[in-house]
Amino acid sequence: MPQLPRGALFIDLLVPPGTSERIEDLQTRVDLVAGGEWRVLVDDGTMERSPQPMQPLRGGDERLWVVRTSPFTPMDSLQAPVSLAVELAGLSSARLAAVGIAGLYSWGFVLVDDVHTLFGLLLLDWLYNPRLSSSGEVLETQDRAVLEAELAAKAPIFERLWTHQTSQLLAAQLPPGALQPVESFQALSLLGPGGRFDPRLWQGLAMQLVLPVVQTLSGAEVGTAPASATAAATATAAPPASSALPASAPAQAAGSEPADDGLTPLARAQRAAQLREQGGAQESEPAPLEEDRPTGVVRWSKGPGGPVLFVSKERFDPGLLRACQGGDFSELHRSERPDAETHERWLSQGGPFVAELSSFSSLFVEGVPLHRSAFEERAEQRDGVAVLTCLLQRVGRVQALLLVDRAGARRLLACSDESLAPARVVELAGS
Repeated sequence: MPQLPRGALFIDLLVPPGTSERIEDLQTRVDLVAGGEWRVLVDDGTMERSPQPMQPLRGGDERLWVVRTSPFTPMDSLQAPVSLAVELAGLSSARLAAVGIAGLYSWGFVLVDDVHTLFGLLLLDWLYNPRLSSSGEVLETQDRAVLEAELAAKAPIFERLWTHQTSQLLAAQLPPGALQPVESFQALSLLGPGGRFDPRLWQGLAMQLVLPVVQTLSGAEVGTAPASATAAATATAAPPASSALPASAPAQAAGSEPADDGLTPLARAQRAAQLREQGGAQESEPAPLEEDRPTGVVRWSKGPGGPVLFVSKERFDPGLLRACQGGDFSELHRSERPDAETHERWLSQGGPFVAELSSFSSLFVEGVPLHRSAFEERAEQRDGVAVLTCLLQRVGRVQALLLVDRAGARRLLACSDESLAPARVVELAGS
């Protein structure tokens, strides 16, 4: 098996079959460009047993490793390796070229032929992460049998999630300008100042984009997700064969609604799926007044500075919060929507909310999802409540509160207004 010293800087390439027959030509080119510091290694059939497997993304492609022989230090710049990766990708007609560190499932620079390959690479981070379950929740066990069972359960889910349709929807969630054209490829750079490598950036991006999709599919299968989440999972889990789209057309992947409707492409696709499930009902059709809705799951309360939106865990959805903060309340039931005055006051104050969460996996610190023990270790006690400032996935900065009653029952809250005292947040959340 080709050996990579842990911590070695390397370039991972997925190339067309037969490329390995030109390995000497590639090594000569590498020597000319990089001065003899890099070795080209060909997969002998064992690379997928390394700490950085590429299946099922790899498929029938060959895999090459281009490894730097000199040791890597945290202060090294990856700008020269990035240039070499671009050179090699063009020479070998690679589908993927990723620059990283051996032993870390994290990439500082990725060059792909299209966003479908990029999404597959992001999904691999979830697939081979032993801390994440098949439903996208954080695992705290070290039991090997449990971890192997979870990996076996993830494999078929990967195949159902990794579709061209879902890839286009997820591409729309990338920050503007994140993907840059480089020759015939698209490049994603997560290098810090001076070209330095921070593995947390890739891991944070992967979790923020992939976990919502995994959790949505899981919720739809067990019947516990909100209606919008179920529709999204149905749309992403089993798209028709004709759903493949070119990388240049993310808008078409979002459905037929106009691009200026105030919704993200993912939210637009979810709405289109809901309408299809309802037999093609028109979006303008008012919701039936007799629709059965649980009481109290969404309500408007009076806070110290004005109205505050509360969303219970049964209705919690980052897309719903973002839509409301953007002035779009169409995903709320008619009885849950604010009046005009509340609407204007709430938006003018930045859209403060209190949300009840079902798990810690929606909360991130330094790009890494939290679990209970990490939360308790970092949190401070205020008024008898554990409080931690962190990021709520796809929404923004919040203060998270963990409440534990005398019976040991836990309740996790996230509040966007960090100036509110814990007691006031608990009061706004109600019982």
